[in-house]
Amino acid sequence: MNEQTLIDGLKDRIAILESALNQANRVQAQWQHASEQLRTAQGSLKESRDRFLALFEYATNGMVVANTDGDIQSMNAEAHHIFGCDQASLPQNVEQIFPAYPQIMSEFQVRRQRVRSSLITHQDEASMLRCDGAQLTASLSLIAIVVAGKNLLLLSVQDITRQLEERERHQGERQELQLTIANRASRLLKLSQALDAAMEPVVICNTEGVIEYVNPAYCHMWGYAPSEVMGKPTSLLKSNQHDNELYADMWERIMAGGVWEGRLINRCRDGQLKAVSLSISPVFDRQGGVSNFIGLYRDLTQQEYMSKQVLQSQKMEAVSTLVGGISHEFNNILAGMTGNLYLAKMLYPNDEEMMKYLDSAEQQGFKAAEMIQMLMVFARKDWVEEKVLELNTLIQETCTLGRLSIPENIAFSVDVCEQILMVRADTAQIQQMLLHLVQNSHDALRHAQHGKISIQLKSGTGTADFIAQSSAVGVRHYAQIIVRDNGIGIREKDKTHIFEPFYTSKDTGEGTGLGLAAVFGVIERLGGTIQVDSKPGDTQFSIYIPIAVADEAPVAAAKEVVDVEQENQPFVILLVDDETEVLAITSKILSSLNYKVIEARNGLEAMRYYEDHSDSIDLVVTDIIMPELSGIEAVERMRCIRESLPVIFITGYDQEYFEQQVEEDEKTRLVLKPLRIGELSKIIRQMLAEDA
Repeated sequence: MNEQTLIDGLKDRIAILESALNQANRVQAQWQHASEQLRTAQGSLKESRDRFLALFEYATNGMVVANTDGDIQSMNAEAHHIFGCDQASLPQNVEQIFPAYPQIMSEFQVRRQRVRSSLITHQDEASMLRCDGAQLTASLSLIAIVVAGKNLLLLSVQDITRQLEERERHQGERQELQLTIANRASRLLKLSQALDAAMEPVVICNTEGVIEYVNPAYCHMWGYAPSEVMGKPTSLLKSNQHDNELYADMWERIMAGGVWEGRLINRCRDGQLKAVSLSISPVFDRQGGVSNFIGLYRDLTQQEYMSKQVLQSQKMEAVSTLVGGISHEFNNILAGMTGNLYLAKMLYPNDEEMMKYLDSAEQQGFKAAEMIQMLMVFARKDWVEEKVLELNTLIQETCTLGRLSIPENIAFSVDVCEQILMVRADTAQIQQMLLHLVQNSHDALRHAQHGKISIQLKSGTGTADFIAQSSAVGVRHYAQIIVRDNGIGIREKDKTHIFEPFYTSKDTGEGTGLGLAAVFGVIERLGGTIQVDSKPGDTQFSIYIPIAVADEAPVAAAKEVVDVEQENQPFVILLVDDETEVLAITSKILSSLNYKVIEARNGLEAMRYYEDHSDSIDLVVTDIIMPELSGIEAVERMRCIRESLPVIFITGYDQEYFEQQVEEDEKTRLVLKPLRIGELSKIIRQMLAEDA
């Protein structure tokens, strides 16, 4: 082996050694790099593990790691706190904390098999038992994890007991609030329905007086549609009938939180004025401030109408008292006057000049008596003979009489319906009523160039409002008499007074003020009603008289009076009156009629005389109101002696009142002072003839 070969061998070995060395260096470098990577991975793993442990330990939820059998491996501090345990009292199995854990796990396994996921979560609310025995409710989440090839469960626990209590409390509050809202909504609905259904008009406005609500009754009263008043000021109804001071006082009071009540006259949509009672109350907000006002109206039309009727009735009662007080004395004076005039006429039967003056004076006396009777008619103190009569013929005959007093330049028309209308009334009073109205129309046409008076009779049926105002209860069918003229009309200020006695709008000396008062009295007595509509050029009086019921029939004519010739001995009349002058004059008159008269100054004196001379007395003529013993009481005692004693009662008082105490028959008559001698003579002859 040569040296070169040896050198080449060495070179090859050196090359192999260098290659092995280089390879070793490379392996070392790779190892170092791998070691570096390992150290880096270990650092990251430690960092990740530390982070997990930190998250696990300091999580806000309780965290528990358990195996698939439920054995607890570890738990964080929050879990210790929630479960109420320390390391020494740590539960061994999840079921000790959650009694329903087996059921929860069963559901979890079913879910896991169905989903087939390596990471399965399950959340449920479960009853939890603390180590101290307290029972709470927890929100439980289960997560399947794999650690070091082991299947584990991570349980996340949150105590939600307080949350559930809060939720239940909030739910209770919410339900209570919902119930309160529902109740308030129901109340508001009921209030709204009640306001809409209320018969009284209601308006609600804000503090500026702008209308926000009106009910149907409000619209009905004032004639507006809701859309016409919503958003409009309440002054929409102002009538300018009140001064601004009234409204200022009203607003001052309600803005201060007070209630205002008062009477107003407002204007309807059609311009008609209406009297109402208004009550305004404030509505307060939660802070106690005034937010709105509610106003309630009450229609005073009917009430004020009734008040006027009551006032009119009181006036009539006052006049009635006045008439009742003066009529007796006044009629006694007239009885003396007319009696003396009758006797004077007997003294001068052939002196025509004297008879003319005496007749005139007698007529004036009886005219004064008629005036008293007119007052008594108004005061409902007259005595009338009511009977069922045919109104058609009576109206035509009375209009024929009334036409005679109307100048020919005034057109006069009469329209009487064909239907026969029967009413219960007194003929004279119907005539008197109609003639007064005709005369009233004549006076209204005094300065008219083309005057017209029309009289119409027709039948009618009263409306509900009319029947309510009528004094005839239960009557629906009426005879309607309309007297109309085109005269000057009735002034507005006079309309409420025209039926008052002694009230007249005519000049002094042109009227007594009793005509329309007498008309009113007649109509009221008959249970009727009178209505007046008047404006310049058109005045209408409408009179409604109840139709007589079907079973009433006209009264038969009175029995014809037969004159009786006196026998040789004259009839004896016991005359009783406490007025000396009336007693003397009446005695002379009866004596002039060939009767023997026995005078007595009062009932007691007459009774004593009759007790001693009852067989000689044929007839008693007695006043009623007398001192010591009244005429009625005296006659009652006399008839204890002789039951069939004929008696004529005479009075200057209210004959209608005494008619209730004196029952008239063939033995008893009632006559009003002053006496008309001819009528008295007929009555006496008739009663004596019937007693003969």
